Amino acid sequence: MSHQLEDVDEEPSVGDERVAAWADLSDVLAPVRAMVEGDGRLVPPEIYRSVRAITAHVMSSVSVVESLRECGFFAVAGAEFGSPLWTFVEKVNEVLETDLESIAYRLRDLLGPSCRDREFDKTAQQVLTRMLNRLQRGEVKTYPPIIQHAREACECCSRVWG
Repeated sequence: MSHQLEDVDEEPSVGDERVAAWADLSDVLAPVRAMVEGDGRLVPPEIYRSVRAITAHVMSSVSVVESLRECGFFAVAGAEFGSPLWTFVEKVNEVLETDLESIAYRLRDLLGPSCRDREFDKTAQQVLTRMLNRLQRGEVKTYPPIIQHAREACECCSRVWG
């Protein structure tokens, strides 16, 4: 099997497959950009810039804000080179949402246009604990199907041999 290298010095034309591929990639990243850019952004520019500039390994960062209902938005580190897993937890239905566009829509709905910071008090700590527990219980459902199957097989074997 032989591979042929493309000439990358040549500018792609409008009908070129490479232009379509980049357009698709742009569409994939649009929900992420929409959370930090434009009128409907969820993260103020100064906070985004400060967090983005951090060079240390960040274990966690917590922001507590006013919301219409109890909810949690988490970015869990992916594999070494993978993107983070964005997860939204809402107490009402306890469903873990992992589609970033859906998450952004729900957050905009729950936070409203005049989102305000809130003190990290005992109530906020209790809500965060409940949301983290829910995230942990549902974590397996966020794994790729092959990993879920392997985990189930291991659990089955450990029950039989345990």
